[in-house]
Amino acid sequence: MAKCESLVECVNLLPNLFLGSDPEMLGIVEKILLRDITDCVLPVLCRVGLILPDLQTKNRQLLDAFSKQVLNSLQNVKKEETDEVVHNFLSKLCSSFVKLRRWPHMYRNRDVEGLLYKLLLTELRKQLGMQPASVAWIAQFMLTLNRGRLPLLLIERISAVLPQFSVPQINYIASGFRVHSRTRHHSLLEQQLSYLNHMMHYAALKQLNSITNLNSLTFTVSQFVHRNQDIDESVLNELMDQYLKFLPDFRIQHVLPTARILLATRYYMPELADRLCRCVVENEQTIGRQFAVVLYVCNLINYSPCREMLETSVRLLLRHKDELSALDTLHAAVAFGLFRYLDRAVVDAIFHLNFLEKVDKELEDSTSFSYTNRLRDSLMRLNRCACLDYPEYDVPWFHEQYCRDSVVKSRREHYLTASIRDSLAVVLGGADFFVENVFTPYYYHIDFECMFDKGYEPLSCKELGLKSWTCNNVLIQEPPADSFRVAVCVLPQQLFCANEQLLLGTEVMKRRHLEIMGYKVVHIAHFEWNSMQLGDRSAKLTFLRKKLLS
Repeated sequence: MAKCESLVECVNLLPNLFLGSDPEMLGIVEKILLRDITDCVLPVLCRVGLILPDLQTKNRQLLDAFSKQVLNSLQNVKKEETDEVVHNFLSKLCSSFVKLRRWPHMYRNRDVEGLLYKLLLTELRKQLGMQPASVAWIAQFMLTLNRGRLPLLLIERISAVLPQFSVPQINYIASGFRVHSRTRHHSLLEQQLSYLNHMMHYAALKQLNSITNLNSLTFTVSQFVHRNQDIDESVLNELMDQYLKFLPDFRIQHVLPTARILLATRYYMPELADRLCRCVVENEQTIGRQFAVVLYVCNLINYSPCREMLETSVRLLLRHKDELSALDTLHAAVAFGLFRYLDRAVVDAIFHLNFLEKVDKELEDSTSFSYTNRLRDSLMRLNRCACLDYPEYDVPWFHEQYCRDSVVKSRREHYLTASIRDSLAVVLGGADFFVENVFTPYYYHIDFECMFDKGYEPLSCKELGLKSWTCNNVLIQEPPADSFRVAVCVLPQQLFCANEQLLLGTEVMKRRHLEIMGYKVVHIAHFEWNSMQLGDRSAKLTFLRKKLLS
């Protein structure tokens, strides 16, 4: 990357790299983009725009420079070239700025948005027979802008092509509603959004009526979850409910695509998860690596498989350990750990020189940063689970340096943290009575840690020597007898199943391990902290006090 001589070479190379986990590489890319962005023409700007959201950059200078060049290029388009620009480039630019508005970028440029909006409005006015795909992305962009009431012409265009919308196009429009779900609107916009939502729901239901078999259903749902786009919750629920009709038709060929859908959506559906497990048990001789994917699903959504499924999976793992990828093997083993079924034979097979050499070989051969990160992280999680849940297995902890280099540097503050921090200071009597961002032995992250004596009086963390961003805190002063440590864990939406207030498997295991290490664990879920019952400050303080002292 450092040898790239032009921005075009850099852009050609970027799709093959995963940069979010490599700050040094990200810095090089940002430097090249900043150097050459002012020389970019529209085709190259579109390619840069498609890549920028994946960089996870927070470089405001770069984003401003990109926006400025887009603005200049669009303003300098000749009148006779406008149709070509709209046809070839506008949808890509709109998609880029929609994605840049989301976390972690949270970026918008109102000048560019205004010009794009104006061009799209002109497009809506002049075209009588617009294609459904064009209507869909224009609608998504205009909804995402949240500029007040929507153009009546847009609603007319949506109504005109509604019967022709495909599943991805329905979801494209539905994803634009998420911006409005957290905002109050004047009555006209409320009416427009309600009408649009009714139309999208109707279009989705029409698609459901055409589903007559499991293959068709799997294809339809896969279209909705393509590229992990935001999915309208009501539409997803309608789609997933269709699986109940086809459970008797479930066969081995449906296991992998269905498991991938559950992984992509974090959807908790015990009937479907059970059918996946039964399919593994019923097809032990032919299921292949799919058993590991099913276990990964169970681990993600914290669905406890039946004992027969666990016994079958242990046999499959030991029988096929040489053919399975290292990541599949580790996913299965971590699931065994969550469900307290980590057999000694499985541990001996994984923490053996042959398997560890296999891991090293896959790390060396892989060209995907994402794959290597998941592989390293899975091995660390299993190592931690073996040490804490199965000390009798005598597995040594050998991830100290990895965690120092990778886990500690990857933490980001959640938006709830500031509000909870202020409330903790009030409840405990000041900021000296808690510390923030602590790493335990075995490198679990704790948002806040505090200590109490046996009478539930808070102890000064400053005097005891507890520090933020410190690994394996060593107290400089011995705490009173019968004192105890409290781990306050903030639980954002992504730590729960998509359709239920059920914690994902990783957080269930984390709680168990923190309790093994002697912590009292206090969970503060986003749906509790942001609820109407805790709408005022005093209610939040009462809630937090009860959580800490109960």
